[in-house]
Amino acid sequence: MPRRKSFVRTLTVGAVALVGVTGSAWFAMGDRQPAPVNTTTATAALQQSQTPALKPSYLVSVRAPTPEEQAQRDALAKAKPAQPVIDLTPRAEIEIAEVTPDTGPKARVLSDVNVRSGPSSSTATLTIASAGSELPVLGQQGSWTQVALPDGGNGWIASKFLAQ
Repeated sequence: MPRRKSFVRTLTVGAVALVGVTGSAWFAMGDRQPAPVNTTTATAALQQSQTPALKPSYLVSVRAPTPEEQAQRDALAKAKPAQPVIDLTPRAEIEIAEVTPDTGPKARVLSDVNVRSGPSSSTATLTIASAGSELPVLGQQGSWTQVALPDGGNGWIASKFLAQ
């Protein structure tokens, strides 16, 4: 029984759609002959017409502020801008220990691996590090290690390919 209701409903919707399309086509045909236009009258009417002046469609009234509101507005207008809260100038000298390829820790390359220009597999490959070579470690970021290269540059290797 549920299939019959579904079929009847589909059939009804289809019939209504067909009647709608047919009716639209019938009305669209309408009067196929255009009405004649007197071009001299239309041109004269266009030349004489002027754009009417715009008139406001509504009025807006603004009330005067109360004495309390005016006092608050005056106080805000006279207020001085706030001074900066945070002073970011350094107060003390900070010593940063420089890690050089000669003094820092070294990592051994476990297998031939790409050395990249940044800590991501989507960055450019600079060179390939050979398995067994030892490279000075300059830093780490996430799962990537920055190493110094024998030619004087530096690059990034995924840490899983290194033993430290």
